[in-house]
Amino acid sequence: MAEELGEKTEEPTPHRLDKARDEGQVAWSKDFASFVVLFSGTIALMLLAVFGTGLLKDWLAFGLNRATGGFDDGLRSFRDAGIGFSLVVFPVAGLVTMLAAAGGFLQVGFRPTTKTIGLKPEKLNPVKGFQRILGPEGFVRGALDSGKVLLLLLVAGVHLAWRHEAIRSVLQLEIKPGMVLTFQLLMETAGAMLLMLVLLAGVDFVWQKKQHRKKLRMTKKEVRDESKELQGDAQMKSRRQQFHRQLARQRIESEVPLADVVVTNPTHFSVALRYEPGQTDVPVVCAKGADDLAFRIRRLALEHDVPVLERPPLARALWREVAVGDPVPVTHFEAVAEVLAYVWKLQGRDLTGVRGEEAR
Repeated sequence: MAEELGEKTEEPTPHRLDKARDEGQVAWSKDFASFVVLFSGTIALMLLAVFGTGLLKDWLAFGLNRATGGFDDGLRSFRDAGIGFSLVVFPVAGLVTMLAAAGGFLQVGFRPTTKTIGLKPEKLNPVKGFQRILGPEGFVRGALDSGKVLLLLLVAGVHLAWRHEAIRSVLQLEIKPGMVLTFQLLMETAGAMLLMLVLLAGVDFVWQKKQHRKKLRMTKKEVRDESKELQGDAQMKSRRQQFHRQLARQRIESEVPLADVVVTNPTHFSVALRYEPGQTDVPVVCAKGADDLAFRIRRLALEHDVPVLERPPLARALWREVAVGDPVPVTHFEAVAEVLAYVWKLQGRDLTGVRGEEAR
C-alpha cells in the first residue's frame, strides 16, 4: 500500500547521501555552531585577559612617558601602542576563526561545492519567506530558540545568584582585585552556559542528523531506479574498459613484431621500442603494458625474435611517462641509446641500425 502511494519509507542509500552532500544538503546544528562561537569567544577573552591587559598597561605607560616630549612623540607612542596591541588581538582573532572553522568541519567534513553559491529564485519570493517565518515550522523553530535562550539565561542567573556573596564583595574591593574577581565571575558564568550549551548542542546535533536522513528517504521505486541506473553505469564502464583493453591488445599484436627491442621490469612492465633511422628522428614507444599485457608483450617478442632486455628503472620510467606512439623524451635518450646499441651489436648492425651485409 505504501509503495502504491509513493510513500518514502526506505532509508537513503549511500549514493543518495553522497549526491545530497555534493549539492550542499547536510545536517547542520545551529546549537553546535553557537557552542563553538561561545567557546571561541571565551577562549579569546581569557587570552586577552592574560596577555593583552598587561601589555596594554605597559604600552600606555610608555606612551604617556614619551608624550611629554611633544606632539610628534605622542603620535609615535600612540602608533607603537596600537601596533603592540594588534600583535595580541590579531593572533587571538585568528585562533577564534580557526576554532569556528574546525566546528564546521566537525559537523560536515570537508567537501567543497559551488552549488550552494548564488541566489535561488524561490528564496527571493517574499510570500514564501513570510510563510517560512510565520508558518507552523517557523513558529516551532522560534519557540524552541526562545526556550533555549531563556534556559541559558536561567543557568546564568542561577549561577550568579549562587555567587551573590562574591558579587557583593566586588563593591568593597579596590579596583584591581575587583576587576580580577569580576572577570572570574564572568568566566564562571560563561563556563556554566557552555556546559548547558554542550547538552543542547548534542541533542540538536543528533536530532538534525535524524531529520536530515528522514528528509532524504526514498520510495521503493526510487531505490529500484537508482539500483538499475548504477548497475547500468557500471556495465557501461566495464564495456568501455573491455573495449580499450581489446584495442590495446590489437595494437600490441601489430606493433610488437616490428619493434627493435622490449625492455622489461621484468614482471610488471614491458615497453616495446622501435627506431627507424631516416624515418624517425628518435626512438618511439610502439607498445607498452602492465601485468597481463606486459606478459603478452614479452611472449610476442620472443615469438618474433625481438630482443627482450631487463632494464627495470628504464621500463618503469617509460611506462609511466611516455604514451604509446610518442617519442622517447630527452631525459631517457642515453639509456635507450645504450639499449639499442647493445641490441644492434648482437644483430651485427652498425650505429645507424643497418646490418653489415645490407650496407655492402
